[in-house]
Amino acid sequence: MLQRSDLVAFMPTSDMCHYLARVAHGHAATLHAWVVDGLRDHGLIDHHDRLTEHGHRMLSSTE
Repeated sequence: MLQRSDLVAFMPTSDMCHYLARVAHGHAATLHAWVVDGLRDHGLIDHHDRLTEHGHRMLSSTE
């Protein structure tokens, strides 16, 4: 059974990077909980709502 956070795995890269950019600018609290949980589960942000190295690489690969 899929968890809500698993939906991030099926999200288009452009959408995921949009969310990562919002987190990078300090707007994680405005995102749906399942998005934040998914980004954490996939190692893109940490538990302090900061981008991880993996998150930075993903975001910079689309710029």
